[in-house]
Amino acid sequence: EGKVLLLSTKSTGRYWLPGGGLNPGESLEEGMRREVMEEAGIEIEIGEMVKFKEIFFYYEPLDEAYHTLAFFYRCAAKSVVLLDDDKVDPEEESEKPRWIDIKDLRPDQMQHPMAEILPLL
Repeated sequence: EGKVLLLSTKSTGRYWLPGGGLNPGESLEEGMRREVMEEAGIEIEIGEMVKFKEIFFYYEPLDEAYHTLAFFYRCAAKSVVLLDDDKVDPEEESEKPRWIDIKDLRPDQMQHPMAEILPLL
């Protein structure tokens, strides 16, 4: 319906997609399902991979640099009711899961490199 599930990043206030690292022995699909459930409280149906991106970034709160291999998939929500803000893990960087109308998003609201990923979804 023209909306995408996004989360705010605590350190920048910009939008980002649900996701994160894999646990040992976890497949990409298992990790995606777990991360979306933990961050947004919904189950997803995983579709096609739309982009692979190597990302280098600096995370200021921990004063650490990261090198990430990111896989972006088009997914469909099995439900639309998101976690209440107070139910999102306060120890995580992501917060405030929201359905955001894609046409209302501006590049300055998005965490890098989401502006190049969003049109593919």
